[in-house]
Amino acid sequence: MKRKRFEGLLFRNTVAIALPAMAVFLVLVFMFIRYPILDKVHNYHIKGIIRLPDEFSLLYADGSVNVIADVKDLTYSGLDYYENGELKASYYYTYYDETIQFFLVKTTKPKSHIDSISLKGKIIKDGMRTESILTQLAMEGKLPPELFTGMASEYILSEPDYPYVYIWTIYIVFAAPILVNLMIILYLLFSWANPSMHSQAKQLAAYGEIDEVIEDIDRELEEELIFKKNNIFVTSNYLVVSYFAKTDVVKLDMVKYISNNLSEEKSRGRKKVYCVTLSNPDALFYEVYFSSERLADDVTEYIKSIIDSDGENQEVHRENKVDEDEFF
Repeated sequence: MKRKRFEGLLFRNTVAIALPAMAVFLVLVFMFIRYPILDKVHNYHIKGIIRLPDEFSLLYADGSVNVIADVKDLTYSGLDYYENGELKASYYYTYYDETIQFFLVKTTKPKSHIDSISLKGKIIKDGMRTESILTQLAMEGKLPPELFTGMASEYILSEPDYPYVYIWTIYIVFAAPILVNLMIILYLLFSWANPSMHSQAKQLAAYGEIDEVIEDIDRELEEELIFKKNNIFVTSNYLVVSYFAKTDVVKLDMVKYISNNLSEEKSRGRKKVYCVTLSNPDALFYEVYFSSERLADDVTEYIKSIIDSDGENQEVHRENKVDEDEFF
């Protein structure tokens, strides 16, 4: 079977890194399908002439409380809304079929009358407040006589209560994973088409032109593989160690010293762990850990053979030590 190439290892690492983000994305999609969260935060636009008290009642019962309403002929009630002593909004009303509908409109200088306005607000159900406002207006004589017998709607469309922060938070919670996954997919495609631009390929710059080094590694993984076991690949010139989320590469002609020791620190209270160290006093220090002493010994043996032996001995290793079926 065809051996894995270096680009494939990098691609697999990137997919592994992307899995958590993709998992979060799938969970959010499930939540979106199971619980129509966005349906509850989007704006319901009321256009044209309709009976608003009835419309507000239906929307509130459905949970669609964020509304943009095009309304006309609003009259200032004389009552205002304050926050920390500052005027933030004022109560306006209009009349629909013997029912008075109240609106809380953001303003610092209330006008006595508003001919038409598009209000973005939240429907609030507060019958006690609307009845209190109606009673106060009647007592102060601020209602026209024809409205004295009217009934106050228990719903108020409030501009100050419109949940801008909450809505943006909900959209960001859903949009961020979508954007992250889109970027990951684009990065996967980009790095697959241009492996030299992959973040993990940058390590190869120490060995020459990245594109050329990748081609060299690919060729050796296919044609000059001396030893492979699990995630370890040894070729004529490279040690490639491929983990779940990263792939390390060591150019063996840079290795001056190699040691194989039991790692006491990592073996405390657990199964024994063996450390193979490749080093160069000038520019290299790399450690790879094994849970199998035999595997650590084998890797050490083959790397030493490459460092110490001539090309003829290396060819003997290639012929005798590569098991095609064990790993692919």
